[in-house]
Amino acid sequence: MSDRGLRWLRVRSGAAALIDPFCGGAVHRLRFRGDLPHRPMEMLWGDEDPSTTPVETELFRGRLLLPFADRIKGGRYTWDGTEYQLPINDREMGDAIHGFLYRTALAETDHTDGDTEASLTLETTIPTQDGYPWPLRLRLRYILRDREFVVRMRVVNRGETDAPLSVGWHPYFFVPGTAPGAPVDSAVLHIPADRYFEMDSDLRLTGAQNKVSGTLYDFRTPRAIGTAELDVGLPLRGAERDVVLAGRRHQLHIQPGGAFQAIQLFIPPRRAAIAVEPISAPAEAFNLPDLGVCRLVPGQPLDAWVVLRLAATTEL
Repeated sequence: MSDRGLRWLRVRSGAAALIDPFCGGAVHRLRFRGDLPHRPMEMLWGDEDPSTTPVETELFRGRLLLPFADRIKGGRYTWDGTEYQLPINDREMGDAIHGFLYRTALAETDHTDGDTEASLTLETTIPTQDGYPWPLRLRLRYILRDREFVVRMRVVNRGETDAPLSVGWHPYFFVPGTAPGAPVDSAVLHIPADRYFEMDSDLRLTGAQNKVSGTLYDFRTPRAIGTAELDVGLPLRGAERDVVLAGRRHQLHIQPGGAFQAIQLFIPPRRAAIAVEPISAPAEAFNLPDLGVCRLVPGQPLDAWVVLRLAATTEL
């Protein structure tokens, strides 16, 4: 499929994942073992033709997000008394969005395919950027099994001063077991989050974390998504981080770990998939550090991972 360096992970059952080292390790395809032999189940809404798609797209499908996830209004933030200006890459809103890892090429350091498990490791050193004067060392590892996919990130600050950091991944999921692109309205969502990050009308975080009770964002009891328009971040408190997206016969468990302590939900206008993004903090946390931005000291690693697991639907 490419001369761009795309890498497939495959196992005997037909499960497969398509990784793009040229595009910051983006995940363009994910297929799990289906109920019928040689009929894998499509899980991700990715770029139509990853071999030719520009690294920067409107919806950032499958991109990994570093050194910040989501948006920083006006691209401006203050860190340890110094104001920084990031390049604006959301020109419609006038914001910086999703960091710059997605436009960074990574080197492959390990790739194995097996009958029941396949893995890929990518690494790079990200140099200083306009508005972000801290070099970072990044290691990504992907592990694929019949009905499980793991993405692991390790980031190390190679600079000389403490760096602000948040990380994320921006996958869009089809409703498990339905035709790819079917509306997500009928899917059942379960999120063990009792609060959400409040935003104003300009999509700027206010710093408040409001209770989800009585709002569209309350998925503590599993319920259908319906026609709700979702674009919201929710912190995951404590050890319970199992987010479930369920169709009639199958359910996808999205289990963030390590520094991934929140999720961002987003349903695009076509409603053909839902973004359930594991994030370590909302991006505006650079200006509102109480929302969870990491202060990464020189030489210190940050580890984050997410496990995707497909299972038969049971009573949630």
